[in-house]
Amino acid sequence: MVFKKPTFHGKEPTVEILHPNHEYIERALSEAIASAGNFDGSRIEVVATAEGIYLKGFVSQQQDMEHCVQLVRQTGHPIINQLQIRGN
Repeated sequence: MVFKKPTFHGKEPTVEILHPNHEYIERALSEAIASAGNFDGSRIEVVATAEGIYLKGFVSQQQDMEHCVQLVRQTGHPIINQLQIRGN
């Protein structure tokens, strides 16, 4: 069954105004990280908040971390880098 998206009588719902949905940027960055390098992107979590984009998880080398940060930098959002370097 397919449900029609609620229109809220032509107004944005209050929840969406107070807490914007960042799912689209999280998904796009996760996909870009997963397909961009020669490293395991499944060990990296992307979380978008009002403060910026959080990168969490593990990479195996500094070069991989820099590559992830560069991808986020292209969006223009602030970056909160919480990635850790850990061997395979």
